[in-house]
Amino acid sequence: MPLKACGTNAAYTRHFRNGEEPCDPCRKAHAEVTRAERERNRIVSAPQPKMPCGTYASYNRHIRNGEEPCGPCREASCAYQAKRKRNPVPKAQLKPCGTPAAYNRHLRNGEEPCDPCRKAAVEMSNKARREKNMRTLYEPWAEKLRPLLPSVDSALCSSVQGFLAHMDRDEYPCVGCVQSARKFLNRHSSPESAKNGEVMKEPTSDSKCGTQSGYSKHRRRKEEACKPCKRAQAEYMRERRARPRENRCGTMQGYKEHLKARENPCSKCLQACLEESTQREGDA
Repeated sequence: MPLKACGTNAAYTRHFRNGEEPCDPCRKAHAEVTRAERERNRIVSAPQPKMPCGTYASYNRHIRNGEEPCGPCREASCAYQAKRKRNPVPKAQLKPCGTPAAYNRHLRNGEEPCDPCRKAAVEMSNKARREKNMRTLYEPWAEKLRPLLPSVDSALCSSVQGFLAHMDRDEYPCVGCVQSARKFLNRHSSPESAKNGEVMKEPTSDSKCGTQSGYSKHRRRKEEACKPCKRAQAEYMRERRARPRENRCGTMQGYKEHLKARENPCSKCLQACLEESTQREGDA
């Protein structure tokens, strides 16, 4: 395809692509194209009829045209201004102390919030937290609990039925009912899925059952741990808590405890950390 000659919009664009300065004929052609496009995209509105004299709009038209306003237009302007003074636009009133808005105003002004404002901010935060818990936590619990338990019209608090009664009445459940529902779900759900109410799978037997490693396997498979594994895990945790700190030196756990206590690690822990890092580099 032959290139467009100079004096066209295509040639104007080609000048820019080549890093050249557009010539005068190309500039003129580009200006005509731009002007035509602007006229084509312009929204043509119907002309508005002019307001007659004796109105506030005609008073402003006299002023814009540099004319002396006539008598009726002056009277209309005075009436308009008097009406504005009689009916002023109400200003936004500042919220008094004891509201979340006043609490934020204290902070913006660099002031220490007063006690009523602190109380109002805490109540607002608690309300938002309760609404989030109802939407993301307690409603999924109730969906899983309703098929498992019979509906009771009058249930006592601190029970799973009481939790469901709170949810049926669209109330925020009390602490006792929440604890009862959580315990019930923990018996039927894994700790990771208790929030979603997912039913736990039955424990599967394994060659490592009865050891702490077997307990970890149950957890990874998201199933309930068998009784031997639970006993092994409990014994492991008791032994770990009772283990003297000196016995943990020379391990990564001892190294981390030194850092947690803001102490310089001993030589044994430094050696253990170095060996762990070397082993990780070799695996990579």
